[in-house]
Amino acid sequence: MNLRGWIVAGLLLLSSMRSSLVMAANQIAVLTRVEGEVKLFGASSDEHPGTPALPHATFEGSTYSVRTAKVGDRLERGNIIKTGPGGKARFIYQNGDQITVAPGTAFRLKWDAKKEDKPVMELFFGKVRALIQSQGPRTGLEVKTRSSVMGVRGTDFHVAAWSKAGGSELSVLRGKVQVAQIASGPNKSAEPSAKPIEVAAGYSAVIKALPSKIPGVATANVVEKIAVQQTPREKLVLIQKVSKIDKGAAPVGADIAILEKQAVVTVMQDIKAEDPALFKSLSEGGKAPEDTDEIQTKTVKKLFLAAPVNLKGGNKPVESDLEGGDAYDKYKWDDDE
Repeated sequence: MNLRGWIVAGLLLLSSMRSSLVMAANQIAVLTRVEGEVKLFGASSDEHPGTPALPHATFEGSTYSVRTAKVGDRLERGNIIKTGPGGKARFIYQNGDQITVAPGTAFRLKWDAKKEDKPVMELFFGKVRALIQSQGPRTGLEVKTRSSVMGVRGTDFHVAAWSKAGGSELSVLRGKVQVAQIASGPNKSAEPSAKPIEVAAGYSAVIKALPSKIPGVATANVVEKIAVQQTPREKLVLIQKVSKIDKGAAPVGADIAILEKQAVVTVMQDIKAEDPALFKSLSEGGKAPEDTDEIQTKTVKKLFLAAPVNLKGGNKPVESDLEGGDAYDKYKWDDDE
């Protein structure tokens, strides 16, 4: 190869490397808010054999370095975030996508190093709410629990996963999400056990854990129908509870402030395109919402007004319950924990 050929090859390699770095950076989130106990698990012993750095912890059969998470930390490929009983965390990506982590939750974000545009969130247990941009870097995001796999194309959704029975629940607050069941147990399969169904805004899908796939037994014999119903008011109140995180008294840095503003811009662009009425409500007086908490609250309020009441004894939910306070204690998440 002549000199010119080497130069061209080198430029192509640099371009490819730069493109890969940009794509990988698109999948790295920054911790912008934290409340209570939140732990960040770093590289695992599987990826980096040898004696792990101290302190360390074992989770799901692997050993990880672990430390207390703080605002400004980056959530990179393979990291696990784990919140305590009163812990919450919020991560924002550079494009404005956002993930809010509820108390008592553990999940991992990962992606194929060669396919950075196909990220996967593994929710081991707990609850998360995500705002994902339509046509953004996480279009195609998969959310996996022990009993389900969900395909995200740009939406506002909440997922709960139960650690004991292995079931899960998807609630869509804006947009649409596809969900399918997967088998669980020692012979579990990573592939969906049935064709995915589409869940629309205002509805929730309950996915029960399926038995392990047994050789010689048709998949159809173990598949149960996913139960889809309109999300009741009690559930919306509880979703709103885990979606809010106080800013805290300490001032945030300029980089965090920029990310939070970008999150508002991103979600407002999607809402303008898909729900003009909600966009108008959020833009009253020509002023944009201060933060995504305001957007999430109004999104849920719109669904709340049309939602059924599904009380099993107790108080009837009212709109003011969405603002928080002691109202949240009136209701209990009806799960299979």
